[in-house]
Amino acid sequence: MWNPTGSLSPCEPLITRYIHVISATSVPLPQQGSDDASMPILSRQIRVALYDRSTVRSSNIHSVRATWSDRRPGTWEFQWKGGVGLSPSLGDGRLILRTNVRDPDLHLLIELSVTASKRGTESNIGEIGSGYILLPLFDPSSGKPVDDKTYSCHINGGQPHEKGVDLDPTVVRSQQTAKFRTLAATTKEPLLQLKVSTPSKVELNSLNHLPAEFISAQVHTPLVALYREKLATEAACNSSIIYSPFLTQFPKIFANSDLMDAARSAWSNREKLMKPKDKIPNKLKDAFEDEIVHSVLPLLHWTALPQFDMGSGDPEVEADRWNKISAFLEKSSYSSQRQGLMDALLGGSMKFTALELQNECVLNPYNCRQTL
Repeated sequence: MWNPTGSLSPCEPLITRYIHVISATSVPLPQQGSDDASMPILSRQIRVALYDRSTVRSSNIHSVRATWSDRRPGTWEFQWKGGVGLSPSLGDGRLILRTNVRDPDLHLLIELSVTASKRGTESNIGEIGSGYILLPLFDPSSGKPVDDKTYSCHINGGQPHEKGVDLDPTVVRSQQTAKFRTLAATTKEPLLQLKVSTPSKVELNSLNHLPAEFISAQVHTPLVALYREKLATEAACNSSIIYSPFLTQFPKIFANSDLMDAARSAWSNREKLMKPKDKIPNKLKDAFEDEIVHSVLPLLHWTALPQFDMGSGDPEVEADRWNKISAFLEKSSYSSQRQGLMDALLGGSMKFTALELQNECVLNPYNCRQTL
């Protein structure tokens, strides 16, 4: 909740849960033509959102990249092996879910998709749906929020508004033939495994500075909370329009997983160098803004950085972005004393899109609700 004093009042919604998407098993590959030949797969991913049986409710849809092996192409895993420093969180299945809506039809929607190419060519034919799961967020009989436990959810075919569509028709046909085949078919049932848990009281103190309806990677939540605290401070000190490249551009950074990883790495290094006296709230928020503006914001306007497209599945583009981001952080981070940053920005070796001042202003959140 926005507070006119320049701080955020904690907001505790009906549901705040950690969602850990662990794996999906027996997910069939899309077929190409009548010869049942599987298409070459470039990437596998899931989209996560809140769904009320008619519309997607959440203010943001979160995406996670899956890993797999050629030996088990039908098994998708979401086990992030990252750690401290600059490491990609695109494959991190550990999410935070918040909602303040009490609706018996409210579900967690997870849609699976693959990015495929035409066999024998390098042509990308785009994303193909690979099923979905719906997890009710409220018990239909008691109305209580979803229980903390591990769920094995059947992966449905078709669209979320359709019922009774099987993802793999061969499993259904085998179930109708003989008991032996029925037993064999159960092992092939497409399933998505996820774990639901409630944050501790200490964790909730920080999470309650996030929006009341929100889905994101757990590792990014401290950055979003700091952004909202800075927005509250600026809103209390300014009129209806606030000039701030940081406030206007951070939501665009939030939309790019690798840029959020860059922000997380740069801020982590900055915090380690801060003295205790500099970690009071106002100084902490100012330091966070300073680090993002110098280390990450220029990347949004760097013309040499390829556009990120979650659905493209192009490993070369993603690797190129990652290498360029890493190289820029070495020049721009506070921990490196930003050696070479001004030469990089003004020396002509890097080209940026033109700055438009009207795009650097944000409406006061007391008059206009913010995305984050």
